[in-house]
Amino acid sequence: MKLAVIGLLLLPTPVLAQCLEFSSPASANGEVRAFATYDDGTGPALYVGGQFTNIGGVPANGIAKWNGTSWSALGSGVSGGPRVRALCVYDDGS
Repeated sequence: MKLAVIGLLLLPTPVLAQCLEFSSPASANGEVRAFATYDDGTGPALYVGGQFTNIGGVPANGIAKWNGTSWSALGSGVSGGPRVRALCVYDDGS
């Protein structure tokens, strides 16, 4: 599975959220608008997206990962400005 960044998700029926309990002393320098949990093989983590360029002292252009201990950026982030409004997990079959 891969984490996909999407602009808009419309669903015909209500969907239950999957939540990962976490706590972080960090703050973003802008709005955090989207949350998703995903296990990339290193354990479950919280992915956040929004309109920020720094989270917890880590440069991150609109998208970041919280592993329960520290924040990390996802590559170079989002191109065209750090604006993520939704996150979802997509199974590409691999």
